[in-house]
Amino acid sequence: MDKYTAMAGPEVASIFEDMILSKGYINTNGMRGYEVEMRLPKDETRLIQHIYIVDDHLLLLVAGYQSSREEQTARNFLDSVQRL
Repeated sequence: MDKYTAMAGPEVASIFEDMILSKGYINTNGMRGYEVEMRLPKDETRLIQHIYIVDDHLLLLVAGYQSSREEQTARNFLDSVQRL
């Protein structure tokens, strides 16, 4: 558990830890950032978040999917984003 999740308190931290499938640093078309993939608790929806810092601004891109076909579409979308 990272320090930011721990700051939310033990109950919230436990929920977040169960939802997160993977997380780590990424490099997309030369843009360095962070990726978090999580599973929503009520259904089979999964979310992928790409987080970047661009010119002192936080850029958060989110795509969701429920099947492997939709996952590939979501990942292709996130990977196609280029710095303007």
